[in-house]
Amino acid sequence: MNTFKILCSIIAALAMLLAARSAPAQFGVDESQPDMWTRPKGNVENVEIKGKIVGMQRDVVQLANEQASQRWLVKMPREANGVRVYGTARLSYLQPGMMVRFSGVFDLKGNAQAPIERLEVFTPKPVKEGMVDPQQFGVFAEEAFGARLLQNEAPGTQPKLETGSFVVSGQLRGFRKGELFVAAGPTLVRVPLSEKAEISTDVTDTRWVQVGDEMEVSGWSYPYLKTHVVATRVTIHSSHPMGPAPEEKPAKPAAPKAPETKPEPQAAPKPAAVPPNAPPNAPSPAPPPAET
Repeated sequence: MNTFKILCSIIAALAMLLAARSAPAQFGVDESQPDMWTRPKGNVENVEIKGKIVGMQRDVVQLANEQASQRWLVKMPREANGVRVYGTARLSYLQPGMMVRFSGVFDLKGNAQAPIERLEVFTPKPVKEGMVDPQQFGVFAEEAFGARLLQNEAPGTQPKLETGSFVVSGQLRGFRKGELFVAAGPTLVRVPLSEKAEISTDVTDTRWVQVGDEMEVSGWSYPYLKTHVVATRVTIHSSHPMGPAPEEKPAKPAAPKAPETKPEPQAAPKPAAVPPNAPPNAPSPAPPPAET
């Protein structure tokens, strides 16, 4: 009997050892078990879907079509460049380090002639081997502007500066007191920004993505599990402005009004008493004078 128990223990130990040795081959060299989102070695189906976001949890988004008759679970792309978020933003969204682009009217000394009314916040797109094209940043004259220095001016005269439209594209270095400071290549541009400026976004920033936003997905799914999609490219159209909403200041309570006091009605003066022995047509005696 004891020999049988010993043999059973040895067999169980060998089985556990064999299972431990086969785990790396089954789950990968790093002994990590692939989850349901890992691309299988077999065939997969390419997927193109579109709908509205109805739920979010970390990097998995629940998507529904317009009729809400079909829903999917979408795994967001691993690479940030696979995501583009288009929408609008508040002034509070602007932060140093963001890439911005705008056009404005400047003179030849670089002085802005008017506040900027439209501003775009964008994420540079890689062009080759993950590198960003440096030509995306700088100050560029628009085609309609032929900038040139005036020559052959009379001695002692102040030349009149020409103005024209330029496109400025660079990194936002600061935003204070209504002015933007943008490093556009080797040039630092300082320009006022209108308080009612329209700010658009073309970014990979998903911090402000919310339920209700429209989403277009390109990716793949298992043939036997078409409701679970692994996205390779995602386009999101935000339905609300990005950035924290300004805090509303509480209204000051109205000062209490003093109660209205009505004047007390004055009693009519009583007629003077007539002596009993007075004649019938005798006039009534005059009332006594008021005390002072």
